[in-house]
Amino acid sequence: MDICGLTPQLKSIAPEPATREDIELFHLPSYIDKVKELSDANGGDAGQIAIVGRGSYEIALLSAGGAMTAVDSVMDGNVQIVLFIRGLMVRMITELLPVETIIFL
Repeated sequence: MDICGLTPQLKSIAPEPATREDIELFHLPSYIDKVKELSDANGGDAGQIAIVGRGSYEIALLSAGGAMTAVDSVMDGNVQIVLFIRGLMVRMITELLPVETIIFL
């Protein structure tokens, strides 16, 4: 984006980590506990095709919070399009926003 001169035209939106309550809207508390436990230790398999590494819990909260912030920014009219790097939150973003408001990398 720097090379093509796009960066100065972008508005950076700082994400806030999702709360546990936010995550419980999508996952069972027992699953969240397991991911947190594995993340605090040396990682492992949390099931549901989710391999957890050390620190993954905090990264997942930031990823989910970033997706929520992106949706809120479009819905509030602060931005017209969000630039979203593919990852864990693609399903949530695509279910909540019209596809023409999302650019995937």
